[in-house]
Amino acid sequence: KAQLSRFVYIKEIDKLPQEVRLARLLGSIGEDNVITVGADDILRTPAQGTPRGEIPGMRDLMKRYVEFASSIEELVEGRELGKKQSQPVYFSSRDDRRVMSFVERFYDGDPNGTMQRALRYYFKERFSGEKDRQKVEELIRYVKTDLSRDASSKRRSLDGGSGVSATTTLPPIAAVKAEL
Repeated sequence: KAQLSRFVYIKEIDKLPQEVRLARLLGSIGEDNVITVGADDILRTPAQGTPRGEIPGMRDLMKRYVEFASSIEELVEGRELGKKQSQPVYFSSRDDRRVMSFVERFYDGDPNGTMQRALRYYFKERFSGEKDRQKVEELIRYVKTDLSRDASSKRRSLDGGSGVSATTTLPPIAAVKAEL
């Protein structure tokens, strides 16, 4: 089990689209083929990552992440997700570190978007069934924070608050999980 948790679980696609299959076959005989990758599918990273503590709303995002990860694990244990997988879905204590490292490395100024991309990369991609992926995507949408106030500002607001915390008005993920 210790060795298994050292590796990222990435399941290959079972069914390739026809244009990808053709491109792979043409490439095997040296013919040029054109497959375009959308800008959203390319992960860009700055030269140096951003420390977690400098990302606005990170404390709230971490709370939402823990709630999300626990919910996904419970859904898998209850066989509500991943029951038709050819291999069992496995979770590790290293997932937390992987997700946080992704956020630090690929932070682009949007903490919510970066966290959601990390969850899609490390959690949604573990499931092959479209229904399972839709359920995971629904839960991912709730992992965000309200950044209407600048969380990085150390100034005090007029109402006497510190101005340093981002709060969320989203429903708990457990409530969303119950609706799935």
